[in-house]
Amino acid sequence: MTSKQLLDEADAMAKAAGYAGISFVANTTGQPGDEYWLDYGVKNSYDLFSAYNYHRGPDINVQSQSYRELSDGYGTLEICY
Repeated sequence: MTSKQLLDEADAMAKAAGYAGISFVANTTGQPGDEYWLDYGVKNSYDLFSAYNYHRGPDINVQSQSYRELSDGYGTLEICY
């Protein structure tokens, strides 16, 4: 089975059990070249994308090595909605 088939089947099982469904999250780097992976994710039933491992934003290309780094980094971000 393909990843799309597996994710679609899991979502259908959740709905059949009375849940609203499952939102699947794919990882992305937030860097140039991600277009391939974003397109792949959309075509294969991923609903959301996360670049959680970049704790200071895509303009500062530093990957986290621990949860503590993520937590400290998130405290320095300005969140805009």
